Amino acid sequence: MDLRRQPQVLRKTEACVLGAGVTGLAAGLTLRRHDVDTVVVESASAVGGLARTLSRNGFRFDLGGHRFFTKNESINRFIDDLMGDEMINVVRKSSIFYDGKFFDYPLRTSNVLMNLGVANSLKVVSDYAWTRTKRMVHDRPTATVEDWMIDQFGETLYKIFFQSYTAKVWGLPANQLSQEWAGQRIRGFSLTTAIKHALFKSSKSRPKTLIDKFTYPRMGIGRICERMAEEIERYDNIYLNSPVSRLNHEGRYVTSAEFDYNGTGVRVMADNFISSMPLTAMLGLMNPKPPRKVMEAAAAISFRGLIVVHLAIDRDRLNDQTWIYIQEPSSIVSRVHEPKNWSEALVPEGKTSLVVEIPSSPGEELWNKSNDEIAKLAIDSIEREMKFARSSEILDAYVIRLPKAYPVYHLGYEEKLNVLLDYLRGFKNLQTVGRAGLHKYANIDHCLECGILAAKNTFGASYDLSFVNSEREYLEEAAS
Repeated sequence: MDLRRQPQVLRKTEACVLGAGVTGLAAGLTLRRHDVDTVVVESASAVGGLARTLSRNGFRFDLGGHRFFTKNESINRFIDDLMGDEMINVVRKSSIFYDGKFFDYPLRTSNVLMNLGVANSLKVVSDYAWTRTKRMVHDRPTATVEDWMIDQFGETLYKIFFQSYTAKVWGLPANQLSQEWAGQRIRGFSLTTAIKHALFKSSKSRPKTLIDKFTYPRMGIGRICERMAEEIERYDNIYLNSPVSRLNHEGRYVTSAEFDYNGTGVRVMADNFISSMPLTAMLGLMNPKPPRKVMEAAAAISFRGLIVVHLAIDRDRLNDQTWIYIQEPSSIVSRVHEPKNWSEALVPEGKTSLVVEIPSSPGEELWNKSNDEIAKLAIDSIEREMKFARSSEILDAYVIRLPKAYPVYHLGYEEKLNVLLDYLRGFKNLQTVGRAGLHKYANIDHCLECGILAAKNTFGASYDLSFVNSEREYLEEAAS
């Protein structure tokens, strides 16, 4: 599929979407389905953003492994209509690797007792009971991730599983991160909930964190974005390899976006603009520049980078897990997944692969290492620390750097973020969307919903996009 067409130096269109990830493409497809002339601009060489599937030497793999699951029936219908028979059902089997042992996730009482030992397990339960007792006597608000996790799991379990892991993933200790992140990601999940669902197997009222099945495209999560792009390209342009260089505005309206395409400068004038670019990056491209107060606030907003290493392995299969969270404090790795356990179509027959996630941001010592050095560290960790595979079995190692993988919820970020969003709300024809555009963690179904609603706003609706993944108790228990 050729997504690139000969650009014009100057073009007028009804809508311009900046970014061809899940959210941007959902917006673009919705606009196109309502007969709105639309241009989509993407800096990368392929669509999908962080939810793309890469292909290398016969192996296909996602950047981190993204499932599709939603409680929103309209989003389910959207995917069913888009993907047809490409979606398959996958059994979720996740574990935590700690102290050389595998802990089932969600927790199973017998597994925890066996791995932690009776004495440590009793300490976990008694510590949690004491935490809950203190909560009943003195119901103080939680401000940090550390506060929230101790409140939900007790101090002992927090120190075992979460303290060092959180610092590794985010580059900040848990007492410097806002509890807003934990509240969004694992709301409704506590030690009490985990034990209840370990003892009573009913799927009714099961928190989404504990859902044990999901759907997934047979050829990788990136197929969702590829299919949306295919539909858009029937009518409108998607410009790849086209980094935006300027976003011009006058009064309370954005007038045009400028970008480079194959060495040619292109200016697109549009009635409406939807941006899924990182919020801070977009503000830096605005012409005229935003006020100093806004730019100072933008400088305080940060993202966490991620290094992904794909290892092609000469073995039929390593394990049966969809995700393994690496809680070993000494390991640079945070999570691994084996694509073959998501879909056997992702690997050649008789082979498997492993996607290794290493949290690191631009400027850090690890980030500045060469690809060969990073690959060697990943292989050494897999062989020596985890004993998942031998280095002699590695057929190929491929390193990808994602400089802005996750929005960081550091303490005080809300105040700075509100300065940015308040400024942008002043524009009549500009919407920022998605994980990077709203600086808000979102799963694929949230991104789809956000893009669809942004497109509908251009038709006269008035959806507040900041409430996607806020109003709905996304991770809490479903109704019985």
